[in-house]
Amino acid sequence: KGLWLDHDPIEKQIHIEAPKIAAFKKAEADVQNDPKDIIALKTVGDCYLRGFGVLADRDKAIDHYRKAAELDDANSMKILGDIYEKDDRQAS
Repeated sequence: KGLWLDHDPIEKQIHIEAPKIAAFKKAEADVQNDPKDIIALKTVGDCYLRGFGVLADRDKAIDHYRKAAELDDANSMKILGDIYEKDDRQAS
């Protein structure tokens, strides 16, 4: 399953990357339409954190999670805590 994608970069782009890019663009548009859309903020943060449909950017991920956390989203608060905890462990 999926092995044919390893040999055809165009097919990989169409079947794997295109849906990721579309998901990121939709969530980003949702944030533009409603800056208090917690689900969209968290989704954009997830995309930036994982490089899902966009180049990974830790700072942009944190910014989106922080905005969701400021709207009392507990999940975003936990993710931020996990990111900062990982940073602390790496600094030690």
